[in-house]
Amino acid sequence: MPTRHHPRVDANFMVRLFTNGRNILTKASDLSMAGVRLLGDFVVPNDRVTVAIPLPGDREIVAKAHVT
Repeated sequence: MPTRHHPRVDANFMVRLFTNGRNILTKASDLSMAGVRLLGDFVVPNDRVTVAIPLPGDREIVAKAHVT
């Protein structure tokens, strides 16, 4: 198993996920500098997705991601 370079911290916030023409609302269970774990079975490894993570003040971080 590869060594983790960034520690994961517990998370409990909603995230919008865009994949294959779908807009999915799901919950993050943990977060690190290199990724986020989302609850649910709606993507498969190697999918390319866009993730929108909410921030205070009606702002959000939008990033493209690769499912592992």
